[in-house]
Amino acid sequence: MFNSKKGVAAMSGTHFKHSLLAASIMALSVPSFAQTNNAATADVEEVVVTGMRNSIQNAQDLKRNSDTVIDAITATDIGALPDKSVTEALQRVPGVTIERFASSEDPNHFADEGTGVLVRGLDRVRSEINGRDAFSANPWGTLNFEDIPPELLGAVEVVKNQTADRISGGIAGTVNLVTRKPFDSEGRVLAASAKASYGDMRETVTPVASALFSDRWETGAGEFGFLVSAIQSELETRGDGIGVGNYYSRGPGADADGAPLNGYEDQQVYMPGVISIRTANNDRTREGFGSSLQWQNADETIVATVEYIKAEAELITREYVVYSPYEQGFVIGGNTAINLSTNPDDADFPTVIEDGFFKAGALDSGLLWYNTRFNDTDNSVEDASFNLKLRPMDNLTIDLDVQRVDSSNTVVNNSFMSQSTGSRFYVDLRGSNPSIEYLSPSVRNPNTNGAAATNTNFIRSLLEQNVDNDAKMDAYSADVTYEIDDNWITGVKAGVYYADKDLVVRDTEYSNWGVVGGCGWCAGGPGFSGTSADLSQSPTEFEKVTFDNFYRGAGINGDTNEFWFAKMSSVEDLVETTLRGYENGWMPYGTGSQWLRADRIPGTPFAPNHVGAVNEERQEAYVRVDYAFDDLAIPLKGNLGLRQVNYQLTSTGFENYPTLSNNATLYPQNVQDFATGGSSEGVTVEGTDFSTVLPTFNLTASLQDDLIARFAVSKGLYYPSLTDTRNIKVMQISKTDITDPNDPTQVIGVTDVQLTGQAKNPFLEPEESTNIDVTLEWYFNKTDSLTASLFHKKLDNIIRERAFAAPVTNNGVTLPGSFSGPVNEGSGDIQGIELSYTQFYDSLPGLWSGLGLQLNYTYIDQQDINDSEGIDVIEDIRLGVDGLPLPQDGRNTFRSFTDLPLPSYSENTFNITGMYEYESISARLAYNWRSEYLITRRDSDWFAPVYAKDTGYLDGSVFYTLNENIKVGLEVSNLLNTETRTMNQLNQEGDKTDGLNFVTDRRYALSLRAQF
Repeated sequence: MFNSKKGVAAMSGTHFKHSLLAASIMALSVPSFAQTNNAATADVEEVVVTGMRNSIQNAQDLKRNSDTVIDAITATDIGALPDKSVTEALQRVPGVTIERFASSEDPNHFADEGTGVLVRGLDRVRSEINGRDAFSANPWGTLNFEDIPPELLGAVEVVKNQTADRISGGIAGTVNLVTRKPFDSEGRVLAASAKASYGDMRETVTPVASALFSDRWETGAGEFGFLVSAIQSELETRGDGIGVGNYYSRGPGADADGAPLNGYEDQQVYMPGVISIRTANNDRTREGFGSSLQWQNADETIVATVEYIKAEAELITREYVVYSPYEQGFVIGGNTAINLSTNPDDADFPTVIEDGFFKAGALDSGLLWYNTRFNDTDNSVEDASFNLKLRPMDNLTIDLDVQRVDSSNTVVNNSFMSQSTGSRFYVDLRGSNPSIEYLSPSVRNPNTNGAAATNTNFIRSLLEQNVDNDAKMDAYSADVTYEIDDNWITGVKAGVYYADKDLVVRDTEYSNWGVVGGCGWCAGGPGFSGTSADLSQSPTEFEKVTFDNFYRGAGINGDTNEFWFAKMSSVEDLVETTLRGYENGWMPYGTGSQWLRADRIPGTPFAPNHVGAVNEERQEAYVRVDYAFDDLAIPLKGNLGLRQVNYQLTSTGFENYPTLSNNATLYPQNVQDFATGGSSEGVTVEGTDFSTVLPTFNLTASLQDDLIARFAVSKGLYYPSLTDTRNIKVMQISKTDITDPNDPTQVIGVTDVQLTGQAKNPFLEPEESTNIDVTLEWYFNKTDSLTASLFHKKLDNIIRERAFAAPVTNNGVTLPGSFSGPVNEGSGDIQGIELSYTQFYDSLPGLWSGLGLQLNYTYIDQQDINDSEGIDVIEDIRLGVDGLPLPQDGRNTFRSFTDLPLPSYSENTFNITGMYEYESISARLAYNWRSEYLITRRDSDWFAPVYAKDTGYLDGSVFYTLNENIKVGLEVSNLLNTETRTMNQLNQEGDKTDGLNFVTDRRYALSLRAQF
């Protein structure tokens, strides 16, 4: 049986008081292990609890005996759920939702796995490993939970309020990943698992394999324990998307200077700005390694623990997109705008316009674009720690902890854009999904026999984006706990914490975009245009891609589902492609190409102005008092405390000045003098210096033996990501061309010249919150419970992306600029209710006694959080100047609406999980649903708010126990073939139009688990 004394001695961090419970949960290395009944009788029969019941019982014990408001899942849960990652397992927890897009700023790229965790409608979630602060080099500074192999973990805690001894940092909540340790088990443990996974769209089989070895042994020098575990996981998926971008008004009264629509010149009609189809193959690999060495002396008054964890995840995406040219909030017109076709061959495709919105018809965009995109994102985290627990007296514990984190984040994101001319297609938006039929001969039968480039497909431009971030953290803590037995004060705990974080960001900031074809854009340059980069003259630079069974057989009508794209292999190795073109006499794809720039850092794609650094120092100290009134009619217990926090930032960065496009001499002279294309020298500023005190109070009342009430109140902080606190501005010049009335192809001047850009903010301060929880928890059996939680959060200093004005000086010239970036702006309240029910129906007869049910529902309401400040009100945010007029550029002001909710907040979410566990069979069917939510306030392509519609996912699994050591199982993900749909906000009134729709694989996995 489990040795509780050894389990207590083995624990580290801030959870000593409940270490027996945590230790038993972490013993997933033996998922089916014996547990004794806690009744105080000497001859009680031993009860063996296994599988899902074991998992639920352990999670319930953690919640019931916690010192604040938490929920938990165990590694048994993660292993048994049909979830591919820790992120997707967390969505089963009350109040937790997950994101399913590549990033919140880029909802045009759907993620086949969950990508982010929100607690109670907020993404301000702090991540921990074993109660220690977790830090990474990704843009958010926290862990990507989907990158952590679940096989490394023993339990996951979701902490929804605070105690004073917890490190500050999560106003939404804290997710604590608890790894296994050798003293969690009684003796030697050997475990292994294997899984083969198949996706019905990608039609490939991928493996997952893991192994764990743990042992402990007595010696004359004390007891030693050793654990090592490893995991290798691969997943290949496919995702298809189809739909439209922003709708723009055309004709009289158009809100974006929209050109009139053929046949509707005297009417205002809303037309989609872009129509696209896309397919992407995603290859994800995860590698994890964990090891732990423990030692304790003979009387168990000294316990030392050394741990090392490494997790590395890589996601490679190869994407092909066919789309009509689109506008981004600027002038809608010219030969690139979508228009109704006047081709007599299209008479069989009638136009349908309902309530002023285009619904169906034959369209002509003049051009059709083909984007070949390669993205390789690699995240790595190494966490090494040493913990020493001393117990010099029975009631005194000293806990010393040292931690080192090293992390890296690299991104290669390259795209080649080719195009064909004379593009016509029929679009029908009236059904549940858009459908497209491509009509142009240049698409259906691309000419490869030497025809002019104007009648075929040719490479036009490319984009090169690179990121290479490094992060490290050194952290130290010391905690002293003194237990008191003879007073209402049961214990006093005090401690200090220090962390030093460094982040180095190398990011080309999407600045390396260049034209490689189309003579009009080549400025008379020598190549990659006309006869050297089109399909007829350079067929080896292209590949034919078949959209086979696209969107599960929907979406594309007619006989055209093959398209010519620039070769993916060229996009993957952009350096070789660029240099090859250069050697062959082609014009390099842009004189700003980082690989060709003379000032680049040798061996990298980064110029000096692409590198910035941020340092964060934190000093924290706390005192916590535990109390109990056991003799009252209603026994009370809890804790109260104070935590002092000091937070300082130092930031280094650059101002990256713009260059002018063709016809530079047409710009005003001061703009010509300003736009030198250079950058400032690295400038270091002392950023935010912030101090505060965080009070906490927790009270638990035992109304009955199985019924408790809980009250918790605390003040919390959420620290801005270090990538957002860089001292950096990246600028562009936007303008409108004035053309010759007699020759529209001839530009004779420019107007509406604006300096625009993106900026970061080294003076961001932490967000603040006051958190209140009231819970009622009924535990009416070891695995059965019914709980209700009311919560309220008062938020201040909210960090938002906003348009703001700031002057910029370069080369002796100062221009007013319009920037988009993070600022502290706004406050408000979030409140809601969480309901949770779990029960196994053991009283039912025979086979029916294996049935069980889990339900949870969360309702969240936001008040006064909606962004009420418009673009006409500009305040001093230290990056700018109070009162400076905001330039009305298209990018930053187009559809910049007020009264938008916080991103990713769903008003309603629920989970329904049906369970069955009887003798050798264990099965689960889990459904997760969330209501509509705002994905982003400003999309990176359309520059408008984008929402996700209501979405539900159904997953299932069934396992069969062959013997006490081996289980086999089948897991199925995305049983309903769920379609994820987005919408774009059209106006300030909140009207929305359909956007993109996405589908991805239904996945099947065969699993084998062996434990000895």
